[in-house]
Formats: sequence, C-alpha cells, structure tokens
Amino acid sequence: MSRVPERPQPPERFAEILAERSRALGLTLPPLADRRFAQYLAELDLWRRRFNLTGQLSSEDLADHALEAVPASSFAQISEGVRVVDIGSGAGFPAIPLAILRPDAGFALFEPTVKKTTFLQHLVRELPLDNVLVEPRRIEEVQVETFQVATVRGVGSLGRHVGTGRFLVPGGRLLAWTTEPEGLARDLVPFRLIATIPIPASDRKVIAVFERMPTE
Repeated sequence: MSRVPERPQPPERFAEILAERSRALGLTLPPLADRRFAQYLAELDLWRRRFNLTGQLSSEDLADHALEAVPASSFAQISEGVRVVDIGSGAGFPAIPLAILRPDAGFALFEPTVKKTTFLQHLVRELPLDNVLVEPRRIEEVQVETFQVATVRGVGSLGRHVGTGRFLVPGGRLLAWTTEPEGLARDLVPFRLIATIPIPASDRKVIAVFERMPTE
C-alpha cells in the first residue's frame, strides 16, 4: 500500500507519476496541461503538510484524484463562456484540474473554510489561473440563477447544501463524483439523473449528471 512520502514531492516527480497513471488509466492530458497538473499537485503536497487538506493520501492517490476530472472535461455543457460553480472545493478536486483543462470556461470555487480558501487563492496566483474566482462562502448564499454547470465531489448532505438549486439556471447540469448515483438522486430535488460518465479503472465511482428541473 502506498503511503505519504516523508518529504514533499517536486513537480518533476508528479509529472512522472501523472504520466504513469495516465497510461494505466488510458487517459491523455493535452499539451501543457500535464505540467500544470504537476505544479498543482506539488503545491498541494507542500501545503497539506501544514494544513489537513487531503488526509493520508499517497502521491499516486493525488494524481488519480486529479485525473478523475479528465472525463468531465469533454462534457458538452462545459463550453466556451460557460460559468461553472464548484461546491465545497476543498483542496481543489475536481475544479482546479477542470479549470486547467478548460481555460475557455469560467470557474467559481465556493469554499467557506479559511485554510482551504487561502490555499485555493494561492493556487490561482501561482499557476496562474485567470479563469478561476475563489468565493469564501457557502453555495446556499446564492439565490440567483447564475451558473450553467455545477460540480461537486466529496460533500456530505449534498441535498441540504444544494436545496432547490437556485444557483443554476433551469436545465442547468450538476456533475457529482459519486459511488451511489441513484441514492444521490433521491436526495437532490428538483433534479433528475440523466446520465453517468464512467471513471476509468473504477468499479463503482462515476460522474453522475443531474439536470435541474423547472420550478414554479
């Protein structure tokens, strides 16, 4: 079982790991994206040793989490000029990898925890990511139909946080990284599950695609 290395790994090492894991998963990163993925993971590896951003994940685990965003990068609704909101961004999965892969779309990262927003703001400056805005607040505070797409990974009690989904336009899509899409569908009202996107080399985890239904 892989363990957290004793010292932070440099971008060059993460580039090697990403290349190995991409080949194993049958994924291809676009030119320059692999370098920025490696830089992101190196910054995360450094910061997580001061703040509990990821738990005890190995370098390979971090690479896999970043690569899980790749299948969603070609999702039709994430297109030029589209506004995407990431709910509970935490350490940046999947929003940072998606923002790297889709510089033509705009990303708003909602994260209320100070240490996590500080890290995300650092990333935006360091990489840099001109298409990313970090919002140090909760998605529940947005009651205006602002975004066309939402992404979420690892947020508990998602139905309570999402509520009626008023932050999305009618017909907007919610992409959730989950092992239980049907169970999640029961908690998300008024959303309907319309598709699942497989995640390579995972028996259970998928990207569940939900559509926000019109409300009166």
